[in-house]
Amino acid sequence: MPLLDGVGYSEPTKIKIEHLGKIFDMHLAITQAVLNKYTNYVQCYRYVDLTSGKGYTPDGTKGSPLVFLESAESAEFKTPYCVDFIERNENNLTELKVNMEGEAAKQGWQIPIPNFHPGDYQKRIPKLFSTNYIVH
Repeated sequence: MPLLDGVGYSEPTKIKIEHLGKIFDMHLAITQAVLNKYTNYVQCYRYVDLTSGKGYTPDGTKGSPLVFLESAESAEFKTPYCVDFIERNENNLTELKVNMEGEAAKQGWQIPIPNFHPGDYQKRIPKLFSTNYIVH
């Protein structure tokens, strides 16, 4: 798969992203139903994107961070959520922040404070999951 600024992209990427949105919608609906049934569970959905990129693919298609946020911000999903974006290329992470803020303003999203983690996910994940994570 060719890389552009450290982000993998190929012809099937657009189709994979379309399918990813449908997967997110279904998974969020199921998770919300489970959390509604079991109120003793922590009532928060946590999304971690290991290789976040810039938020858009080179052809301008929304990437996984924005596709997730689009699903999480839909009227059907009412469960609190939190997001962690990991990206080793700090320029990409900076662009992701800008792209996410722009899309949020355009769409009227009320995104909870996102967590941005520069570096390799192999090093970040152990620290990320070694802490209790509760939305306040």
